Amino acid sequence: MKKNLLLLTIFFSVIAYGQAPNQINYQGIARNAVGNVIPGKNISVRLSIHEGNATGTIVYSEIRNVTTSNFGLFNIAIGSAGAASVTGTISDVNWGAGAKFLQVEIDPAGGSNFLDLGAAQLLSVPYALFSGNSTNSSPSGTAGGELSGSYPNPTIANGVITNSRLADNSVSTSKIQDGSVTATKLAAGVIPTSLPPTGLAGAAQQDLQAAILPEALILIPLSLMV
Repeated sequence: MKKNLLLLTIFFSVIAYGQAPNQINYQGIARNAVGNVIPGKNISVRLSIHEGNATGTIVYSEIRNVTTSNFGLFNIAIGSAGAASVTGTISDVNWGAGAKFLQVEIDPAGGSNFLDLGAAQLLSVPYALFSGNSTNSSPSGTAGGELSGSYPNPTIANGVITNSRLADNSVSTSKIQDGSVTATKLAAGVIPTSLPPTGLAGAAQQDLQAAILPEALILIPLSLMV
């Protein structure tokens, strides 16, 4: 069958607001076999997303009836309401697993006699949908690396926080919760088991007293002579 219509893809983009609405903007220009645009024409477009390669499993497909502008331009929000013969959902496409290819087929008469215009790989832009899913989901399972326990409430693993990772004076009294430092949390030998002796040692005390007493005896007569 002679292909009497060519399609020039302008761009793909994801409609992105606060939360990804699972739609992909597709914009194209309908042209005839010699490259002239087809203005003001009702056409049918079938869009299919393939997994892995251009002929892989179809994970999403839809058919749209659109009317081209005076310049042959048309816009489709893939995944939005109003499509016919829909297979799958955009939200169920696993954008994080393998490459995805968009196949475009078109019937210039607005029917179902589609001409295959080929497939092109979807690159980085539609993967904002995958990013949106990652943002809205919480990690689960066993924590790894420098964490222990399980998500969503892991704890810091033993031995992770060392002196080399703490800035000087970063740990102050005001930052330590009352009762948080206990004997079981301190290394062996940090707290001594006995206190050092206080006062004068026995021999030194006797020598000091011996040195003081003669002087005291001498001072007494001097005071009497005044």
